[in-house]
Amino acid sequence: MKFGEVLELLQEGMKFRRAWWPQVGLFGQLELVHFDDHQGVPVMPMLMLRYPDGEGQAWRPFAGGNWDLLADDWEEIR
Repeated sequence: MKFGEVLELLQEGMKFRRAWWPQVGLFGQLELVHFDDHQGVPVMPMLMLRYPDGEGQAWRPFAGGNWDLLADDWEEIR
């Protein structure tokens, strides 16, 4: 699947990953992230990567490079 297709499905709650990502349990999804800016902006949608972190899962923003955005090996995680 191409990344353009992934973007459309993210809004439906899809979780995604690249087939070649070696880390077991690594996947991405669209999440509403809380920002504490004291200016009334409670949440913003953001592409986030989840990954195993010892006792649970950690997350970080997805910062896909050209090799990710132009790849055609994206797959849905169910």
